[in-house]
Amino acid sequence: MGAEGYAGRAGMIARFAAALAIFAAWCPIAHAQTSPVPVPAIEPAPTRPDYYAPFVKATQPLEFCHCALLAEFIVTSDSGLLRLRRENGYVLQVVELNEPLLVLRVLADQRMAALWPAILDWAGPGLEKIADAAALRARAAWRLGYEVEPKNTAESSVRAPTRALLQYSNTLLASGRRDEAAALLRGTLAEPLRRGNWAAAERAMLRLRLANLLSNSGDTENALAELARGEAEAKGTAYAINFMVNRAAFLAEAGRYAESLTAVERGSAAFHGKISGGGERIEGSDRFFDWIRACALKGLGRTAEAEALAARVRAAPPPVGDGFVVQSNLGVNFRADRCLGDHEGLVRDMLEAMDGPALASSAWLVMQPAYRDERRDAPLLEAMRRDPRVIAALAGRMRVLPPELVPALKQWRDSQRPPLPLQPVMPPPRP
Repeated sequence: MGAEGYAGRAGMIARFAAALAIFAAWCPIAHAQTSPVPVPAIEPAPTRPDYYAPFVKATQPLEFCHCALLAEFIVTSDSGLLRLRRENGYVLQVVELNEPLLVLRVLADQRMAALWPAILDWAGPGLEKIADAAALRARAAWRLGYEVEPKNTAESSVRAPTRALLQYSNTLLASGRRDEAAALLRGTLAEPLRRGNWAAAERAMLRLRLANLLSNSGDTENALAELARGEAEAKGTAYAINFMVNRAAFLAEAGRYAESLTAVERGSAAFHGKISGGGERIEGSDRFFDWIRACALKGLGRTAEAEALAARVRAAPPPVGDGFVVQSNLGVNFRADRCLGDHEGLVRDMLEAMDGPALASSAWLVMQPAYRDERRDAPLLEAMRRDPRVIAALAGRMRVLPPELVPALKQWRDSQRPPLPLQPVMPPPRP
């Protein structure tokens, strides 16, 4: 895990940008519970034939945003699609189900139960088929220099070839191939460092990705070692700050609070000092300094200071990415509350994630009992899942995934899957 911070034309602290739900962009209200609720105007029926009609495998009628709608699962020659439309045929949104965790969000949404058999037939009973397909497509995109859309801060701060490589490493990890992902990153980092600001920035993003992979696999010491190597490589540039702040976050989440506090203060001082090496400040970065400080101070028994900082994190205005994918405030709050051990904060975060017109919410994965149960904060997450307020909000909306889908939820952490098959490299299909 990491934080936003400095960025040059191509660099900043890499972090996740969490999307809360698949279908919500078109809905005219912020929260479904808000009263009175305006009803969207009915758009005219389409006049052209529906190209996808022959490929619809399953349909689920549902009530969404106080409208009668249809969710459809569509399979074409190269992709699976989830489409939301009105009964008169007007299409509201189409989403490609191109990775296992996205598919799991649909399979955990009780309101789309009619789609599950067709999705599992397409993706495989344990989602191995879709995981492998995603990795093969990402590998093709990387090798052929295909332009891909950024999904997080790291990917939005590098050029297209490195972005494709980062996405390939992510799909390898998501398909249960941690060793392959680590080898890919290490092999790239072993190449001679090229000249120029872009090269330094992209090397920093690759090193941070490797450190995050190791940390998320429970290998904190080697993750910290990678951050130390990265900081040494980036010495004298703004990108060194990325490694300082990530180190502080890793230490806080590992319970090494005194070291974390020293590290975050060092990173903050560098961030707010003179910019060097082509870097620039990214809006919203202070949220990360504050939550790391808060977690470290709470662990050191300085509760009042920690609570004041945590309140400041929660009150932060939504950041503006300015061309970069920036993590949402809710994502920052959730990570902070986990580190702080704040039950009420976690409940508040989860209710916010579930509030409103959310279909296939990412909250459905966090609410799964098997979600990252090897982490030291597992009891905290389990207490949050048992909270009566959370249980009431889940009623009729989410199911616990069956055992055969748990390995995919855990990204096959408990078993190393076989190497990705060697297949001819074909261009990934365009939308």
